[in-house]
Amino acid sequence: MERRSGGRFDYLSLAVGMDRDTLYDRIGDRVNSMVSLGLLDELKALLDRGYSRDLVALDTVGYKEWFPFIDGEESFASCLEMVKRNTRRYAKRQMTWFRHHSGFQWVDGADQDALSDAMDRVQSWMEPDKNT
Repeated sequence: MERRSGGRFDYLSLAVGMDRDTLYDRIGDRVNSMVSLGLLDELKALLDRGYSRDLVALDTVGYKEWFPFIDGEESFASCLEMVKRNTRRYAKRQMTWFRHHSGFQWVDGADQDALSDAMDRVQSWMEPDKNT
């Protein structure tokens, strides 16, 4: 395991990736889960409390796509698909950024054994006697 140093700190750089189809399926499942757990109720409650739609925190993927539904301008299905599409686009930009920056050890996020191994590497890396 390579120990890297950046100024005053040592660090371990891991990046979790997976094939696009699996990633997009997971994004769809996650968005559906967030909605079923009350995302729209959360957004409406924030607006009811007087928070402005112009807040940076509400101008993010997952919130801003619901304003047309709340305003009665778009259907639920249309806004749901817009959240999924914009989340996929955001994930694609993130993956592009990671690919253009070297030094990451890639872990297959769809492989439970690989994820477990990565966690073992992190724990080993964090052991006090390894960091002195």
